[in-house]
Amino acid sequence: MAKKVEKDLNKDEITKEIISDIKKELTETKKTLKNEIINEIRFEANTVVKDDIKEQLIIDVGNEIKDSIRREQKNIIRSKNFKIFRKNIFILILLAIIVYFGYCLWDVKYFWFMKDNKTTTKEVSKKIEEKEEVVKDKAWYIENYGYLLDDMKLDLSYDNPNIYYLYTNNFDKSNIKDTIKLNLAYKFISDKHETDYNYTIYEDDMKNAYIKLFGSLDNYNPTSFTVGCMQFYYNGNDRLYTAYKFTCDSSNPLHIKEEIKDMYEDNGKIIIETVMGVYSDYKYLFNYSNLYNAVAIDFDESKSVLDYEDNLNTYKYTFNKNDNGYYFESIEKTK
Repeated sequence: MAKKVEKDLNKDEITKEIISDIKKELTETKKTLKNEIINEIRFEANTVVKDDIKEQLIIDVGNEIKDSIRREQKNIIRSKNFKIFRKNIFILILLAIIVYFGYCLWDVKYFWFMKDNKTTTKEVSKKIEEKEEVVKDKAWYIENYGYLLDDMKLDLSYDNPNIYYLYTNNFDKSNIKDTIKLNLAYKFISDKHETDYNYTIYEDDMKNAYIKLFGSLDNYNPTSFTVGCMQFYYNGNDRLYTAYKFTCDSSNPLHIKEEIKDMYEDNGKIIIETVMGVYSDYKYLFNYSNLYNAVAIDFDESKSVLDYEDNLNTYKYTFNKNDNGYYFESIEKTK
């Protein structure tokens, strides 16, 4: 009986030992399988991600290459279009030049089939020169040099007796009063320094203006002068002209009207012949030397003083030429 009990005990121990070994082996097998499964999953995941990244990179690179090609194609097309446009413009200009000279040659009958046997090359050249020659008549001189007479207009109030100064005698830059010459030169000064209360002119600017009108600084003499109703005072120490702002309050109804009777060139000098009269707001026309007896009683701005020349004064202006243009030389009272 004792042997049977011992045998049963040995059997139980062996069974437990076997079960323990089986559990241990299962645990190790489970752990091994788990690690293998995890590694397999990681390998698959890495493989998929790499493939996805690789595929995306291929797509991105392809798109970038396509975009670069498109941009380059656009640049090439734009450059090509500009060259074509420039070439077309050049061709059009050449065609216009060819057409123009063709018309000129046709107009003078340059081609042999258009002229008779008596026509020579010299005659053709002469016709071309005659066609291009400018007719320098009174209208041409007024259009191109009429501003010279405007340069001689005084900027003074009609209440100022000097308004008629230049019409009283024969003058040149040697005998015109200094105040009058500076008044005339004033319109050529572009750099007038202005404040809320006054104007200031540097003497160098006045000298440059004087040269523009009279051609040189001969007979230039700095002094105080009037423009409009403003008095410019000369400061010799600072070499400045200064005028305080002043608004003219003149109710004088008189106005000067001077018109060009003739204008021409003589020995390189521009000659302007004029007629001058004074008219009022009440439609009276006067000779400036007698503002009491009217020459006409129905005169207004729309009418011409040339029609009343017999009863008005006439003048002859002469402008000499230098390298920079024409400058004032003299005024002659002719009647």
